[in-house]
Amino acid sequence: MFDSIAFRRRALIVAIFFCAVISVLMTDICVTRAVVPDIGFRVQAIPPANQINQTAPWFQVNLKSGQKQKLTMQITNTTDKDITVYCTPTIAQTNRIGQIQYDVLTDKRDSTLQMDFSKIGPQKVKFVVPGKKTIAIDQNIQVPDTKMNGVLYGAFTFVSPDINKRQQESAKGDVSLQNQFHLTIPAVINVNDYQLASPDLHLERVTPVSFEAQPAVRARIHNIAPQVIAGRQMVCDARVYFRGSKKVLFRNKTTQMNFAPNSVIDYPISWGDSRMQPGEYTLRAKVTTGGGAGPSWNMVRNFTISGDQARKLNGQLTSRPDYSWLIIFLVLAAVLLIITIVAWAYRTGKHSSNKRT
Repeated sequence: MFDSIAFRRRALIVAIFFCAVISVLMTDICVTRAVVPDIGFRVQAIPPANQINQTAPWFQVNLKSGQKQKLTMQITNTTDKDITVYCTPTIAQTNRIGQIQYDVLTDKRDSTLQMDFSKIGPQKVKFVVPGKKTIAIDQNIQVPDTKMNGVLYGAFTFVSPDINKRQQESAKGDVSLQNQFHLTIPAVINVNDYQLASPDLHLERVTPVSFEAQPAVRARIHNIAPQVIAGRQMVCDARVYFRGSKKVLFRNKTTQMNFAPNSVIDYPISWGDSRMQPGEYTLRAKVTTGGGAGPSWNMVRNFTISGDQARKLNGQLTSRPDYSWLIIFLVLAAVLLIITIVAWAYRTGKHSSNKRT
């Protein structure tokens, strides 16, 4: 008798296997488990008594005008040799995909910044950590006399030239391994009645640029308020039109974004492989928060692309190989292979059944 259950089991296993193969071949995203290597030293924030979340690996405290705060951090040298470490206070910025960055070492400051975290007491310090030892350092901050209500987003960035030098020497010319390692501890200071402050977004300008070797425009969105959009709840949907038209030419939508206080997002809208045409355009950007239940902004900015700008950006277009035919071939081949194996399994099962009878 034909064993239909065994046949179906074999066919199901074969189908699942080849569906998995197809999914691997057709995806261009590789998901790997993040592994944080031991770079040679570690840093840890020691939460003060007034820390809002005692389990958080960063500082977050409420301070009033004129109040002082001591922030303590431990640095552990996991190597056998002494290392020199620099601790530098920084302020938070926001990148183009809505990630708050704390490790950008720059003297540039946003024009709307009312209070600079790096200017209210923390200092750049240099110290030595003996091999296999842990030391603690203190940084002191003081909120100046101010009527400002809002939040400061800053950080302490730790860099060891000794560790970086050793890593470069061990790389032996491998550029991909010559990383500049650093560790960062964010610090969030809620000043006065900080809940009274709300994010305030403005679309300042739109500029033609090259983005990933393709023509694009960059929309500068500015949060001019001392308040953050956190929790990856922000969505930005930007569309480009010919001026006076309702037809969308190009679009970029990004979800799960954050926005640091008093910072900018240079948001790209790519032309892809299309050639940029000179002319008058309009960009409309809609930003929502809280799944649409929070504050939202509808921003519009007209802009012009000149002939020279279009020619320059079009000249940077790079031809990209089209692998669509290969994907189609692989899918068809996999389907034919599945049919062949299923048919073989059917014949084998039927033949075995006939033998038993």
